[in-house]
Amino acid sequence: MRGILGSSEQSPGVWALRTAALPGGRFELVALISGHHPDGAVVGPGLDRAGFQGAIELLTVRLDGFRRPMVEIAPWATPNVPGLWFVEADASTPDRSMHSLVA
Repeated sequence: MRGILGSSEQSPGVWALRTAALPGGRFELVALISGHHPDGAVVGPGLDRAGFQGAIELLTVRLDGFRRPMVEIAPWATPNVPGLWFVEADASTPDRSMHSLVA
């Protein structure tokens, strides 16, 4: 398989790095594309961004001014997509149909 960055035969991993604790057990985070650790490795807790020198930022998750979660995806990862788009999140169970529309 060609690497997603075109630099190796195997794609590097995407690592979620917690950058700040939030109320309710949630975290702000950054997702980094990096070959610093082998697939399936468990790293941390407490690892900081210095452990990912040269990694490419894919997305960030943070709270906006109204304390709503926001996911910001790097523009290079989503070429030619509209500024606002929607995703259907299916959370159905065998007993109940439930879908969320996320902008």
